[in-house]
Amino acid sequence: MIDAQIKMIESQILACGQSTNVGVEFYKQMLHQTFEFETSDVELTDKSRLIFAHLFHKINDGRLRDAIIHLKADLLTRQSIILFKATDQFPSKYDPPCILFYQFLYDGSRLNIVVYARSINVSTEFLDDISVAKQFLLCVCSALGKLERAGKIIFHVGSIHAKVI
Repeated sequence: MIDAQIKMIESQILACGQSTNVGVEFYKQMLHQTFEFETSDVELTDKSRLIFAHLFHKINDGRLRDAIIHLKADLLTRQSIILFKATDQFPSKYDPPCILFYQFLYDGSRLNIVVYARSINVSTEFLDDISVAKQFLLCVCSALGKLERAGKIIFHVGSIHAKVI
């Protein structure tokens, strides 16, 4: 189901997006987009499991713990975030991270994850980004004892783009 949604998004970008060059490659992009996915519709990919393990290790410096502590203290907090650094990326690089931060928001019945992204390539990375976000949401829900209450995965993306072949 998610694959079909991603293909539809990619088609919309290629049909309506603005043209841009990245080096010698030609892309079309759409700016300031929001996408929502139900956690139950998202399957984990092998690559996303590897990325999750890498990021989990990187943010185990207190950022994940602090996000959980904020939620345990007040489930309605807006301060439960995990901020990513350039050196957290997989594979490690020093460019600005594409995923800037995760925010965990409780809507009264379910815990949702909101992903703030600078840039996403819908053709090659979006499915893994969604899958990694699901793993973090399930991790936090488990720490809260609310695994059955995992809600939506919501992406706010500055530039979502697809490579023109």
